[in-house]
Amino acid sequence: MLVLALTVTSCRQADVRTAAIFVPGMKNEACANLIVNQLAVSQGIHPTQIVVRLEAKTMEVRYDTLRQSLKNLEYAVADAGFDANDIPANEKVRNNLPEACR
Repeated sequence: MLVLALTVTSCRQADVRTAAIFVPGMKNEACANLIVNQLAVSQGIHPTQIVVRLEAKTMEVRYDTLRQSLKNLEYAVADAGFDANDIPANEKVRNNLPEACR
């Protein structure tokens, strides 16, 4: 019984990491907000877990690797209409972005 209790308590509950995502099309705060909202809705990432660096065109995202993967985050950004690292933007969505974000 003791072995079972030790095994259960040693299971990982979270593996939180921070990843930088390069978003070359993120030109202003409005563009950043579109991406942050997409990450919140599709990946469950709370906006406080995202640091936007407009001048560097990057986002630093804290996420739990037991729930999300970096590729999922990149594809969520792409689904918002923006290139993310090596993942191309969803062109259909990009064409419908506000002019300032295209």
